[in-house]
Amino acid sequence: HRWDWRAPAVALGVVVALYLPYLSVGIGVIGFLPGYLGEEHIATGDGFWVVASLQTLFGPLALARPIYLALALGILGTLALRVALHPDRDRQAVLTRLFWTFFAFVFLLSPDYPWYWMILLPFVVLFGFAPAWAATIACFILYDVVDDGFEIAFALRDTALHLIILATLPFALRQHRAKQRLTAGESAR
Repeated sequence: HRWDWRAPAVALGVVVALYLPYLSVGIGVIGFLPGYLGEEHIATGDGFWVVASLQTLFGPLALARPIYLALALGILGTLALRVALHPDRDRQAVLTRLFWTFFAFVFLLSPDYPWYWMILLPFVVLFGFAPAWAATIACFILYDVVDDGFEIAFALRDTALHLIILATLPFALRQHRAKQRLTAGESAR
């Protein structure tokens, strides 16, 4: 059955209840988050692959980060609302929408570490989506594991990963359209 306002309210209540014992810490409850945002270059925008790539190509772009963040939040918000509010509550349909939300989050975040991409691994098992396959297999290139002092710049490795993933999107779109045609054909019978 469709959920209502109670599920998010309960989730928020649980989060608040779990943080209550730590209120005396004050702002320290946030922990390492400010340091993390700086370490991952999220605060400057250089941590986002799209922003970093644009600035590499065109030089410093003052509005690149705020525009990127606005677009990314809009995309993620739209996808999250589709998961929550779409009338098709079929398990596979919900999980497919959930995959695209997770995928967009990780892709737009552009993490420096391969293990962030592993959040997509269950969807590889469930659906075999090409972008999930590509991301979970190719993310290994983010590691600099070449011996003998030879190093490939991180920006090149990150760009290679993102381009590999982008190259799989037409396959995923074709797979999605084929399933839609199949579903439409079955419902027409």
